[in-house]
Amino acid sequence: MNRFLRTVVELVAPTRISHPEVPPMELGMTPNDRLERADDVAWAGTGQVDDVVLVDGELAVATGNVVTVHRADGADQTTLPDRVTAMAATDNGIVVAVSGHGLLKVNAGRVDPQSEDVSLRHNVTALLALPGGELLATVGSSERDLDGWVWDLFEQKATGSIHRIDADGRIVQSRQGLPWAAGLAEGMEGPGSPVLLSLAHAHRIEYVDPTSLQSLGTFLEGLPSYPWRISRAPGRDSWWVSMPLVRSRLTELMLGEKAFLSDMMATVPTQSWYGPSMAGGSVYREPLQLGGLRVLGQLKPWAPPRSYGLVVEVDAFGRVLRSLHSRAGGTTHGVVAAVEHEGSLWVAARSRSGLVRVTLSEDEVVS
Repeated sequence: MNRFLRTVVELVAPTRISHPEVPPMELGMTPNDRLERADDVAWAGTGQVDDVVLVDGELAVATGNVVTVHRADGADQTTLPDRVTAMAATDNGIVVAVSGHGLLKVNAGRVDPQSEDVSLRHNVTALLALPGGELLATVGSSERDLDGWVWDLFEQKATGSIHRIDADGRIVQSRQGLPWAAGLAEGMEGPGSPVLLSLAHAHRIEYVDPTSLQSLGTFLEGLPSYPWRISRAPGRDSWWVSMPLVRSRLTELMLGEKAFLSDMMATVPTQSWYGPSMAGGSVYREPLQLGGLRVLGQLKPWAPPRSYGLVVEVDAFGRVLRSLHSRAGGTTHGVVAAVEHEGSLWVAARSRSGLVRVTLSEDEVVS
């Protein structure tokens, strides 16, 4: 429907026009300030953390082109040839996705090739080890790099993919046309059981057959945010879902105005676009998101956020058990990865340098 006809229909029969809605944050997702009390982790160093995983009971952190594994007797560091965008623990160490190089194996400081397939050289967003030495890998977009997610969101092309890789590094199965595939996690335990796949720009997490890679149904949908990486909670049938961005009515309205989006993307610098940001507030001239006005120098936490910090724990039925937030004006925004270990949640957030830690307490769980 072109703009003229839409205007006529809205005047004559306003109920015929649907306006985009964003699901509310309620129950276990009710906003709080838990992420604001996150502590910096000294051993992880500084810089932007792209992923954090558990390897043999130890934490491994990817910062730039360096992978740091924290051990009882100190931290081991391995330098890779370029940015490490995703990691997965395997029986023989860690498999890492390195921009421009594909997948590499890291074990005790030694680096060996795992897969150099051209499909895996750029924008690998998540990795998951399967039994028998196979791997699953997601690619956010075939046209945009890891930091080009906002271009992918506004272009609405859905060029992401998921791949199954055998023990020899060959891609044996692929599924294309995904709206920014961003996270993978093992589902309920058992051989051949479905895995969880997050589709960020569709606001959905689905079950996927690990062999055929086809969808087996929806785990979570209609989320008020963009789901990213997923990690299994230790000893429980639940998962932590990182959500670096939350949806807003302004963004949803813009997605329906293709002419406006095309003009904005062609003429306005990316950092000044209307819409979401991983870590807003760094550019003094960045756009205000309607109600996001500072009053006496303070941005109210309930203001429509341009950037946000959110990680949630969900159970096997898709119910949100608890959530940790950093609201508008907060300091821990753009959560791209989170792993629970020894009673704490270890979080990688775009607006914080290095890794941060939040101490968990059971009384936060919604029963």
